[in-house]
Amino acid sequence: FLDGLLCWMGYKVGTVEVQHSDRYSGKTKYTLYKLVSLWLDMIIALTDLPLKIATFSGFLLGIVGFILAIFYITRYFLYGFSVPGFATIVILITFFSGVQLFASGILGEYIGRMNKEVKNKPEYVIKDTI
Repeated sequence: FLDGLLCWMGYKVGTVEVQHSDRYSGKTKYTLYKLVSLWLDMIIALTDLPLKIATFSGFLLGIVGFILAIFYITRYFLYGFSVPGFATIVILITFFSGVQLFASGILGEYIGRMNKEVKNKPEYVIKDTI
């Protein structure tokens, strides 16, 4: 978490190679659940990438719904319907799920930008003044 916070503040971050020895005694108390929880906390706190993924996924799902509509309409004129109502349900669920996910992603983008403003993080950190 510290590396992400240092980058967030604008500091230069480097690495130092060290040799770690085995644990002297006992077992770690950090379970897989705690590690995943920490990872999610870092992703949510330090980036707005999940919001961008939701917006993009919604857009793609809407396009897939539109393509499915064209496919099933073309198939209807060439072969007729095999199962009545199936195409309508698939198209509506896919398209409107994409629209809802896209709209949620856009709202999330707005909230994420407001969150950045509320944090009042400076654009840059001044190291020295002359």
